[in-house]
Amino acid sequence: MPVTSSELLQYWAVVRRWWYLIVAVGIVGTLFALGFSLRTVPVYRATSTILVQQATNGTRAVDYISTPPNTLLTSTYAQFLVSRPVLEDTLKRLNLENALSPESLKASIRVYPVQNTPFLRVQVEDTDPGRAVQLANTLPLAFSDYIRKVQTQRFQASKQDLQVQIQRLETEIARLQARIDEERWISGSGSPNIVPLQAQLTTLQASYADLYRQYEEVRLAEARAQDIIVLTEPALSAGRVRPRTISNVLRALIVGLILGTGLAFLIEHFNDTIKAPHDIAAIADIPVLASIAQVRDEGDLPLIAHTQPRSPVSEAFRALRTGIQFAGVDAPLRTLVVTSPGLGEGKSFVTANLGIVFAQMGHRVIIVDTDLRKPTQHKFFGLPGNVGLTNVLPGNADVSLQDVLQKTRVPNLWLLTCGPTPPNPSELLGSQRMGELVTALTQVADVVLFDTPPALAVTDASLLARRTDGTLVVVRVGNTRQPALYQTLTEFQRVEVNVIGAVLNMLPPRSGLYYWYYYGHHYYMPYPNGDRGAKKKRLDILGWRRRR
Repeated sequence: MPVTSSELLQYWAVVRRWWYLIVAVGIVGTLFALGFSLRTVPVYRATSTILVQQATNGTRAVDYISTPPNTLLTSTYAQFLVSRPVLEDTLKRLNLENALSPESLKASIRVYPVQNTPFLRVQVEDTDPGRAVQLANTLPLAFSDYIRKVQTQRFQASKQDLQVQIQRLETEIARLQARIDEERWISGSGSPNIVPLQAQLTTLQASYADLYRQYEEVRLAEARAQDIIVLTEPALSAGRVRPRTISNVLRALIVGLILGTGLAFLIEHFNDTIKAPHDIAAIADIPVLASIAQVRDEGDLPLIAHTQPRSPVSEAFRALRTGIQFAGVDAPLRTLVVTSPGLGEGKSFVTANLGIVFAQMGHRVIIVDTDLRKPTQHKFFGLPGNVGLTNVLPGNADVSLQDVLQKTRVPNLWLLTCGPTPPNPSELLGSQRMGELVTALTQVADVVLFDTPPALAVTDASLLARRTDGTLVVVRVGNTRQPALYQTLTEFQRVEVNVIGAVLNMLPPRSGLYYWYYYGHHYYMPYPNGDRGAKKKRLDILGWRRRR
């Protein structure tokens, strides 16, 4: 199944989000490989070449170019080269019996035939480059002597038998020659005893000549039966083969980056926080009305829509304003609760700037700080918070709504602060007086925004949301957990709260997904299945599927 461009962007977002982890794993792997390479004892390799030519019984000269190589012979000799007698003889010739064992020497030798040639390549590895060269050059000599010894063993019996007979004939000939000389000395050359002795000597000499000829034939056959083994290319120097520091470091870097990337995707797989609109769509059937990028400069907070109206964040708030207006086409949303599942998710920040963009459009806007436990709106706008909502809720006739509404520096925007912190916030927000106050606020303003406490912390948001036209849920990217959002939306459904949508807050602006979320998700897919009329702004909890 082909990968779509949106999926590639999501993968790239994971890489961008965890780039420091990927780089860290790559650096750790690189340092480990570098340290391992520096601590490893260097190993050197020396290479020599041996010519192996099979014995011929003919008298013609051997043509090494036209004669096809005997593959079986070279393969067999490759095994003979690392046999124990050859290795022991090699160590003995170099006086290395105490330094190396035949087994350790065998492990450091590699012999392989050169393809389509009668040559064998011998490679010897050792921590001492000079010793590697000596071993590579001495091993073929010891091997040649060993093969010569093996191949001449079958001729030894014949040669020894002929040598014994030749020596016996030489002794008899010498004794007979001495008798002839003695007879001549005593009786003279004409003695009749010399003739039979001379005939016997001639017979012995003929037998001797025949035995000697047989002996030479055996020696010739022995010479012809021996394979030719010649060190044609001795090793002159040894090159370093291990450790390959640069190669090891590069491989470790690549493997580390791959492992780091895999670890990043594994973390993402088990991370149940909200990271993208499709995470919200997997929980409930509500639209994501806007994606608010994280503001890098703290000096621009919290009223960025007023201080920097042309920034992308301000444009995102205007997109949120448009989404809210489209959500209330049939029945305009004049009162709106802004809440979030937990603490630190930016609901007060969203409320303040949403009120600013509505006021910039010419609407009369009132922001009511109903977070009676930890009020913050008066700090955002730099206004006193000692008089506000809690002064008018108990029904104090001496304090009117006009007395507690404060004009902000933003045209068309007023703020109703929390006022003195009460001991019973939930009772006040759920009272009949609060309902009357909501009605009174709609008579003096076009849009009323209520900044409530987190929905999972207390019931204030649910109590107040039932009295308003809609509820906006703020979700912080990478912070709000999916179970928390699911629990919040389930509670809102239980009390029949009109959830008009969600806001993705603090989206990393350089993640590569901000523009895709903003333009792609909101322009092409304002609702999960593209059918806004079928939503009726209600959760489909029974049909919820949690997709990881």
